[in-house]
Amino acid sequence: MYLAAGNGVVGSGDPENCGGQVYNLWFGIVLERGSLEATKAFERALDRAGIEHRADYLDTGLHNWATFTRNLDAGWEYVEPALRG
Repeated sequence: MYLAAGNGVVGSGDPENCGGQVYNLWFGIVLERGSLEATKAFERALDRAGIEHRADYLDTGLHNWATFTRNLDAGWEYVEPALRG
């Protein structure tokens, strides 16, 4: 299982990815902070259950497609071998 999250800190390009709209920026911050906390809690549960996983956390990143795609290659590289059998 592969997990990843940004941290809600505005990074390079984030304002542009939000279309320059302050409310989109604000929602991106709030949603990604929630995503980060949920991902960390889920990771702790996986650790307790002994389930193999990898979690990557970004230094910046809002809840948007740009943040998602930053970990797409790493996620695919991690899960691809299991999918191929």
